[in-house]
Formats: sequence, C-alpha cells, structure tokens
Amino acid sequence: MKFLLGTWYCKSTRTAAGRGAGRAETDVTTLTLDDYYMLTRSTSEPFDKARTTTLVGRRWVGWDGAKKLWYATLISNFGGLGVSTSPGWKGNTITWTDIYGTGGHPLGKTLVTKVSDTKTTSTSTNGSQTTSDECTKSSVSLGSVQSSAPVPNPKPDWSSMRFLLGTWNCKAIKNLNGRGSERTETQVTTLILGDHYLQTKVISPAYDALRPKPLVTERLVGWDGAKKQWYYLRMTSYGFFGLSVSPGWVGNKIKWTFLYSSHGRMPAEAIVTKLSPTEMTSSFIVQGRPLSSDCVKVN
Repeated sequence: MKFLLGTWYCKSTRTAAGRGAGRAETDVTTLTLDDYYMLTRSTSEPFDKARTTTLVGRRWVGWDGAKKLWYATLISNFGGLGVSTSPGWKGNTITWTDIYGTGGHPLGKTLVTKVSDTKTTSTSTNGSQTTSDECTKSSVSLGSVQSSAPVPNPKPDWSSMRFLLGTWNCKAIKNLNGRGSERTETQVTTLILGDHYLQTKVISPAYDALRPKPLVTERLVGWDGAKKQWYYLRMTSYGFFGLSVSPGWVGNKIKWTFLYSSHGRMPAEAIVTKLSPTEMTSSFIVQGRPLSSDCVKVN
C-alpha cells in the first residue's frame, strides 16, 4: 500500500449516465494514528449541474489482523458513509467490497489496478451504475460514496447529540480484570465537514504495563437517513477499528450495536446514559468482561 502515499491527481473516465467525464480530484495520502492508518484527504471541484459544490472527503485504510482483511471507510462534506473490506492485492489488482453504505444505495465493488507506482485505474460497480477513474500518482476509489452522492445529503438533526459538543474528562469506574481504575481520558467533540459529522478526538495517557504509550482515538458519528439510524466509527493509535449503529436515544440512553470490529474483539453493544447535560456514563462488554466509565463536561 505504501506506493499510495503522496499527492495524486485523478479524472473520471466513465461516470453515471448523463454526467459526462469531467470529474477531477486531488488526493493527499499520509500515515496517521501511529502509522496504523492511511488517511486520504480528497478535494473534487464542481463539474456539472448536479455537482455545484466542492466535495471534500476523508478516507481511512487499516488492517484487521484477526480477519486478515484490509478495511476502508469514507466520509465527505456531502454526508454519508461507506465502509468496505478487501483481502488484499492479487498481482496488480485489489477488489474492495462494500459492507456498509448510507443513502439506501446498493452495496457495490471497486476493482483497482496498479498500472505502475505512479498510475492506477479503478472501476466501481454500484447496482446498475458503473464509474471509472484514472489516476496519476492518484487516489484509489475505495467505495461508492462519491459517485452515488452528486448533491449533499440533508444535515442530521443534532438536537439530541448537541450536548456532547465540547471537552469532557472521563475516568474508568470498572476496568478490565486486574487493571485497576487508573484509566483517564480527555474527549474533545466538534462538528466537521459541513456539520454532517460529530468528531471526537480522545487522548488517554499510558497507565499500566498493558498501556505503555498514550492511546489516541478518533470517533465519528453521523446519520443514515435511509436506514433511520445513527452510525459510529472508532479508530485508535493501537490499530483498533469499530463500526456500530443505533436507532437513537430512548429516554436518557442510547444503545450502540456493533456491526464490525477489528482484531477479533466484538462487543455485543455499548450503552451511553445521559445523567445531565454535563455528565454521562458508558458501559460495554469486551470478551465477556464489563467496562464502564464516567464522564464530566469541563468546557
């Protein structure tokens, strides 16, 4: 995958019916979260009457050692989410298969061909639509969000989630067996990409022999209008990736059900309880062991 690092320039060679071949995109790919992920920041300017706003995207790629799969997740300022997986390269090609997508669109596949270290081509099939790109030190299309979202999605109604904005200090009130209750973390939550996502950046210091370095986590929450559910992504500097969904708050609680979890760890669910606008608790079970924490808003 390392040849993908750097700046790439892409152009469409085949787009959805009637949209011409004018889409261009610039991608800049770097390693992030202690090199556990490749992060691509993409920009695609308006190119027809259905694309009148610049599309800004973020794409993460990581490795699931338990399942022996690469996974990729894609978001943009048009809203929506795409998650796909791949067993890896076979010769000079890699196939990505969508496992989750918003907007009610069919799940698809993307075939990427490495022509050289500075050129790739890709073809994405999504239902009856096929799109193709050609890139010169260019981006690789890892999902179908860009081609299937020509105009921005409606922004989520953040009224039930807005109290989460700001800075929170958290501490463990029940931790893994034998690890005490020394774990602490600071969470900073903001709205990003045209207010389509809640982004939480979390820093938890080292605190025992199993946590020899700080844990940095990036969390993203968005709304799937077609499925009428929230989705929640979690990526860490220890290489963990998780995707979960929820229908929303019931009273003062919200329950997240996990759809995908890397490294063989699959919590059945996580429950967040809002005690007040400035205090909440969270609890979940990992491999049969309960964990919980208490968080207080400080800003």
